[in-house]
Amino acid sequence: MHVPTRLNPALLAGLTAMAVNVAGCAPNRAQWMQEAAQKQAQSATASIGDEQQVRLEAREASAVLTKLASNPSVVHPPKGLEQGALIFLANDAEIISGL
Repeated sequence: MHVPTRLNPALLAGLTAMAVNVAGCAPNRAQWMQEAAQKQAQSATASIGDEQQVRLEAREASAVLTKLASNPSVVHPPKGLEQGALIFLANDAEIISGL
């Protein structure tokens, strides 16, 4: 019986795919993605503080942005600045909804 000394790359790829597709052998991608997102968020907010501190500051920022959006010069902008006010309001609303 002849035993090949080198596996065909296509055969090796097929065997690998079959091994990964066997139930229970594939990694839990959703869990991995969630952990990666959590680590990224922790890294991005580390200079601000812990999660509670970040939430508190986001809440305060939301209140400031809401006040700015209700400012009469934004609600009824001077002539020629209407487009800038609309852009500010759209961005403001998007930021607040994310906070």
